[in-house]
Amino acid sequence: MGFLEEFLKVNEREHVRRETQPMAARSWNPPEVGRWRLNTNVAFSKDRTKMGLGMIVRDSVGEVMMCATSPHTPVSNVVQAEGEAMKFGMQYAYEAGLSNLISLVKGSSSVRGHTQIIVDEIINKAGLMNYVSFKFAYRSCNKCAHSLTKLALDYDEVLVWMEESPEAVTPLVLADSLI
Repeated sequence: MGFLEEFLKVNEREHVRRETQPMAARSWNPPEVGRWRLNTNVAFSKDRTKMGLGMIVRDSVGEVMMCATSPHTPVSNVVQAEGEAMKFGMQYAYEAGLSNLISLVKGSSSVRGHTQIIVDEIINKAGLMNYVSFKFAYRSCNKCAHSLTKLALDYDEVLVWMEESPEAVTPLVLADSLI
């Protein structure tokens, strides 16, 4: 399946889900007190020559613990791209010492090839954390991470912010905190 077909199929399913999803489930939700939430996302340049990864970790009141962006060589499919974003987020959160973590995208099946290697790396990294749960988040619930992925497309290096976020993301963080 090509990128266009895969994109259209995912957007068709998301459109149906959006109609049946209650409004409260369409915005970012904070984790329990004493935990952090890691959101990750991926974006492609319009010409598909660049891919950007983004991650953000926030606490129960929506305060940013850390966020990061990274350019990445484009991969062959959306599942693999999302896996790269999760792996990037887990790695940086762990290296920053945020090991009481996470809420991410949940997967219940296995895949073949490079994507399975990425999934295995995510599972191995999750074993180093004190608390991990995996959960799918609609883009409307993940605006900060998505904004970071777009920012990554403009740089050729990994950028990391501790206890703050870049100017372009700050309004989104504040909007989530007010919900």
